[in-house]
Amino acid sequence: MPNKRISQQTSITAPTSDYLIPTGLAAGSVSGQFNLYDMFRNCPDLITKSPWVDVRAYGATGDGVTDDTAAIQAAIDILTNGGTVYIPNGNFKITSPLDIDIGSIQLIGNGLQSCINQATADTHAIRLGKSTGGSVRRKLIRLHNLAILGGSGSGIAIQGEEIDNSEFSSLYLRGGTSATGTGRGISLKSSYWTKIDKLEITGNIPPPYSLTHGAPKYGIYLDNSCNNTWISRIQIDSCTDAIYFAGTSHQGGAIDGACFASNSGYGINSQVGSSYTVTSWTFKNIVGESNTTGDIYGYNFAFCTILDSQGRINLTASSRYNQIFNANYSADASFIDAGYGNRWINCGQQGSTLPTVTASKNSEWINFTDFSTWPYTILWKYYKAGTIEALANDATPSVSGSNQWLTGGTTTITDFDDGYIGQVITIISEHAITITDGTNIFLNGSANFVMGATDILTLIQKADGLWYEISRSDN
Repeated sequence: MPNKRISQQTSITAPTSDYLIPTGLAAGSVSGQFNLYDMFRNCPDLITKSPWVDVRAYGATGDGVTDDTAAIQAAIDILTNGGTVYIPNGNFKITSPLDIDIGSIQLIGNGLQSCINQATADTHAIRLGKSTGGSVRRKLIRLHNLAILGGSGSGIAIQGEEIDNSEFSSLYLRGGTSATGTGRGISLKSSYWTKIDKLEITGNIPPPYSLTHGAPKYGIYLDNSCNNTWISRIQIDSCTDAIYFAGTSHQGGAIDGACFASNSGYGINSQVGSSYTVTSWTFKNIVGESNTTGDIYGYNFAFCTILDSQGRINLTASSRYNQIFNANYSADASFIDAGYGNRWINCGQQGSTLPTVTASKNSEWINFTDFSTWPYTILWKYYKAGTIEALANDATPSVSGSNQWLTGGTTTITDFDDGYIGQVITIISEHAITITDGTNIFLNGSANFVMGATDILTLIQKADGLWYEISRSDN
């Protein structure tokens, strides 16, 4: 029988009836009925047979009390060759996972009004691909415009394994809330070319249903080879970690436009896995606020780019050759770099404490700024970890190209023949040398500083072009 629109169905025998048993199903074979008024209001021209299926046609009620698991699963299973399952307005209670082990299928709803609510603790809401127990990689699965709640404890809202070219968009997700469990909003494993867009994981479901649920332990959990993943326009609050990289070898991907706030761990965390787990990713327009442990924790980032972002960044010893542009944070001591060959350009913080940088790792810092007061102070015009150059052995040596210098000999220093306003330099003495006070260099106590080996002097060039002492270590 060809597809028919609602207005064409011959099953309607009285014009005053709001209900319809779908064509092809015998009367009494479904546990619920199809409300025409709601359907015309929300999607008036919906096709009731393949490729579109409305879950109410299979008995789903959305009343928040009736178990709608079997009805929704039947609507999914009827689309053996793919199609669209429509989830209308309602609070659809389920008690076991909904399984999607076919490709070219989408579940579409009306936003917060279309809620799939897993009522069984420690139970997932939707399973995709091999997470259902199947054995075939699936493609082109789309979940759009829905609210999905995993079971309390260790429940996962969406779990997918080996699903490719799939999309999760305009979703409100909640997962199991156990801090020691595995509750997650989205959990993906070995999945390629996934798009996650317009996602919110913030705690309880707001009106119209106002469900008290809470945020999961992990917002997005990526496990083992989630390559070429695109994540954009997301908000994840009140989890342990908003995004967690686990396993190995996540190659190529991007997070563009994300706000992470009030998570008890990190905004982005990649602590687990072998070296170089996260390779060639771009992190752009990231905002971290009040995340307890940090905002971006790069345990094993390699060849990644972080740009135009606000938050605390920590690159550990396993991180290699990353580039960070225009990153800033509104607190002191915001950045840690123990990695190798990382490059920081035009970054800054509110405070004068220099970043924690491991020596001998060849990380470069260009134009690192303290913007706590105007005019801003450039703490490092250029600094390269692990290479402390020596000053020329003359009275007015150059300090161009670096902010840390070893003394080059015993010649008394009366001035520096270059530098720039706001430059901070640190002189580490390896000789007995005198720095003179009073003309071009102004020292504490208005007296010359006779430096011995291992003494340290820190100066700043102010707007008048002269040098003023910040601190000294007289060892």
